[in-house]
Amino acid sequence: RTTISSSVDTDPALRRLTDRIESESIDGTDWHRLGRVLFLCGQVTKAEELYLAMLERKPRESDRAVYYSCLGCVKYQQGDNLVAIQF
Repeated sequence: RTTISSSVDTDPALRRLTDRIESESIDGTDWHRLGRVLFLCGQVTKAEELYLAMLERKPRESDRAVYYSCLGCVKYQQGDNLVAIQF
């Protein structure tokens, strides 16, 4: 953690990226935030895998709703509008 903090403090581009990730990830659980970061970085398939794995863990109803919504966004981004609507 110290190494990362030191790098963020000395590298302006890394600082901006870190600030952007934090500002985009204010709400939701840590897993939701990770999925959102993956999605925003273009790692849509990885985000989908994460959301599906989290649904297998039988999350709380409110978290489950978030994961299904995120899967809808993933499917929309992948061009699969019919499946996106189902989520």
